[in-house]
Amino acid sequence: MQRAVITCTLSALAAMAIAVAPLHASDPVGAYAMVDKIVLEPATGPAMAVQIHGVFSLAIRRNPDFTQPFPPGSFGTPGTGDVYGPVQKGYVYAMCPRGKEVNCRNEWADLQTVAGKPDIIGFGSRWEMSVRVRPASEKPETPDVYSVNVGIVKMGIHGGTDMPNRSQYPDLIAALQAASRSK
Repeated sequence: MQRAVITCTLSALAAMAIAVAPLHASDPVGAYAMVDKIVLEPATGPAMAVQIHGVFSLAIRRNPDFTQPFPPGSFGTPGTGDVYGPVQKGYVYAMCPRGKEVNCRNEWADLQTVAGKPDIIGFGSRWEMSVRVRPASEKPETPDVYSVNVGIVKMGIHGGTDMPNRSQYPDLIAALQAASRSK
C-alpha cells in the first residue's frame, strides 16, 4: 500500500513538472532569409566570422512569462510561438562559437551555395540566436555569436519532399521576396 502511494505521488510530481516546463516553439529556426552574398573572415584560411548579406526575418522569442510578442510587421502564429519579426534588409555579422568551427564552416559553405539564388532558407536556433541585422552602411565591427543549429534548411522542404516555397508562412515568403527585389 505504501509503495502504491509513493508511486502515485512520484507520478503526480512528474506530471506537474512536465506541465510547467517551458514550451518551445514547433519551428526551431532562428532566421529565414534570402541570401545575396557571403563574406568569410578571414578571406583565406579557416573562416572564423561571416557576413551574411540579404533580407532577413529573425525569430522572436517568448517573454520570460511565456507570452509571445507579436510586433507590428511580424509573421507567424503567436499561439504556437512561431513568430518572426518584420523583414529587414542588410547583413548579419557573426563569429563562430568556440568548439563549433567545423559546424560553422559547413553551414557557411552551404550558405554560399544559395547566395544570389531565389531560395528562402532558414538557419540558426530560435532559442540561441542573438544576432541583429545591420544596415549595409554599418561597418562590420564586433560580431555577434553565430547560432549553430541543424544546418541550413530550405523553406518548403519537408520530410525529404520538394515543395517549393510552400510553408506555414506564405506572408513571410512574399515579404522576403518583395524586399529582395527592391534593391
